[in-house]
Amino acid sequence: MLLMTPGPTNISPRVMNSLSKQVVNHRGPEFHEVYRSIRDNLKYVFKTENEVFVLSSSGTGGVECAISNVISRGDKVLVPVNGDFSQRLAAIVNSFGGDPLEVPVKWGSAINIERIHEAINKEKDLKAIAVVYNETSTGAVTRSLKEIGRLTEDRGLLLIVDGVSAIAGEELCVDDWKVDICVTCSQKSIAAPPGLAMVSVSERAWEKIICAKSPVLNLTQI
Repeated sequence: MLLMTPGPTNISPRVMNSLSKQVVNHRGPEFHEVYRSIRDNLKYVFKTENEVFVLSSSGTGGVECAISNVISRGDKVLVPVNGDFSQRLAAIVNSFGGDPLEVPVKWGSAINIERIHEAINKEKDLKAIAVVYNETSTGAVTRSLKEIGRLTEDRGLLLIVDGVSAIAGEELCVDDWKVDICVTCSQKSIAAPPGLAMVSVSERAWEKIICAKSPVLNLTQI
C-alpha cells in the first residue's frame, strides 16, 4: 500500500525489519543505551545542542506538552492562524489558560515578518509567539521563521514552533534560528511508526518552565 497522506508516511523495509526484533527490558541498560542514542541523533535532526525529550504521544500531545510547560494562566501568546493546525495551536493555548492573540492569515499563505512586527508593537505584555512552521492543512511554510526567531530573542519573547510536519523534511535550524521549544513527531518526515513526539527545549525556555504554574506534563520531572 502506498500512503498518500501527510502522516503516517510510508516506512522503509529497514525500519519495518527492526520492528520485528524482540523487545528489550525498558528498565535495563540496553534500553538506556538505545534511548541515549535516539536523543543524540535527534539533536542532529533538530540541529540543536538543547535537551530533546521523547514522549509517548501524538504530535498534538507534544504541542500540548510544550504549551503547558511554559504558559501560565493569562499569558498572552501571539499565534498566526493560516490553517487547521494553527487554529488548533491557538485552541491549545486557550485550553491551558493562556490568552491566544490570533493573527489571521489567508489560508494557503504564511505570515511575514512585517505582520509579526506590527502585531508585537500593538500588544503589550506578550509572553511568546507560537508558530506552525508547515501548516499541514494547506502546505504553507513560514519562510520568515528565522527572522521571527531573531525578533523574539531581541524582544525577550519565547518562540514555540510546531514543526510536526516539517522537521527532517524542511530546513529548520533550532539553535541558529533561536527557536526555544520545537515539536515534531515520528510519523511525518522522520518516517517512523506513529506514537512518539519529540520536543527540544532551550535554556531560555527552561527558565520559563521553572516559573510556570502547574504544567500537566512537567518536563523537569522527566
